[in-house]
Amino acid sequence: MAPSFRKVFVNLSQQLKNNNIQYYVKMMVKDVSSRKILVLVDRFPLAPEYSPSTWMIGSLTELSAIAEIDVASVVNLLPRMRNLVHSKRERASTKAAWCSAMENTTVYPFPVRHFHYLGLPARFSWKLLPRLMTWQVLQRIVKTYKANHYDAVMIHGTYPVGHLGIELAKRFRAPSFVINHEGYRLYQQYFSSAAALELFNVLNNADIIAGLSPNHVRELQYEFPSKMIQMLCHGISIPYDATRTNQKNKEEPFRILTVARLDGVEKQISVLIEGFIQFVQVNKIRAQLTIAGDGSDIPVLRQIVLKYHAEGIVHFCGWVGANKLPDLLRSHDVFVCASTHETFCYAILEAIAYGIPVIGLPEVGILSEFVSLFPEETALSELTSSQIAEKLSLFYNAKNKWPQIANAMVHVVKKRFTWTVHRNSLHDILNQLIRIHKS
Repeated sequence: MAPSFRKVFVNLSQQLKNNNIQYYVKMMVKDVSSRKILVLVDRFPLAPEYSPSTWMIGSLTELSAIAEIDVASVVNLLPRMRNLVHSKRERASTKAAWCSAMENTTVYPFPVRHFHYLGLPARFSWKLLPRLMTWQVLQRIVKTYKANHYDAVMIHGTYPVGHLGIELAKRFRAPSFVINHEGYRLYQQYFSSAAALELFNVLNNADIIAGLSPNHVRELQYEFPSKMIQMLCHGISIPYDATRTNQKNKEEPFRILTVARLDGVEKQISVLIEGFIQFVQVNKIRAQLTIAGDGSDIPVLRQIVLKYHAEGIVHFCGWVGANKLPDLLRSHDVFVCASTHETFCYAILEAIAYGIPVIGLPEVGILSEFVSLFPEETALSELTSSQIAEKLSLFYNAKNKWPQIANAMVHVVKKRFTWTVHRNSLHDILNQLIRIHKS
């Protein structure tokens, strides 16, 4: 018997309804790989061997795997003179900046174009620098990419590139995604109110803000309670020999390492030096502190070492390139982070990835993920020279636990800080950003 007209109509209506729902669902969960993203950076590693931002290449590579991206790299041709005098990395980057072409860079799995500008010291005017950058390169970037339709503008950094990124998002009528590398509280504590105001304006105008660690996200949520804030941890590749099995040879000195820019007020390397000297004096053991990095604070730090006659046990090895860093890490027993503020702290991630335990403040960057595992031996309660000396003593006396501590920290890295985790986080954030904007 032939079906009734009513039944045919109902079936047809139901199919159309189901198809519409399926279409709607497909549009809502459409993969980001079909999206086009404009990425703005001001810290692209032009000279990777001397760049603290080599992770940027890995991050952009992961992003290019899930979306079509154009990378606009904004390069300052006029850094501060003191940086050129004291920093090998600054000299290398400046030379590379002057030599870099405005053409597409093809050595990476994503296109990069470099846009040069002439800057000025930020402290001269915290408000003027980002506007000077915007005035010089905004029209050039718009002209270069004006034929493209972008689903989002990703801004790597808040100061000084954030102002430019927000303007680009307006020009392209796309939502903005700001990755806050600098932190907000750091500018409140150590710099002028004008600097904090600049960061506030950029972050307050972003559609989504990304923090780099649980500590950083909590900081941003407190300062910007009405904004959408997500976490985007960096990733790292784990060497095959990261697991630590050997015990410390009693004949070798106890080797302590820190890697940092030696020009940041939050790095507190002077406190680390004094704490290390106290530790040696109290314990009467053979020990060595290696300070890797460069910056304008080196002369002052050397004077502190001379003051305590510690030239034989405190060694400044300068900036260490990426090809030499693994050997440096493997030759030390513990990494100490003496910073009072970090949004992430990639240096400790590199150390742990090579099987070196870390000591530091739990409320700094990602340190809480690691020092909470063995707080007695690795978690500082405060950043003072006496507390550093005490913690070094506790760690040194726990030599039989070093492999256990190192391997537990490596396990956390393998679980939480891989490039796969980084890519998945990027994917989720961008899908969320685009859906919100479309709605």
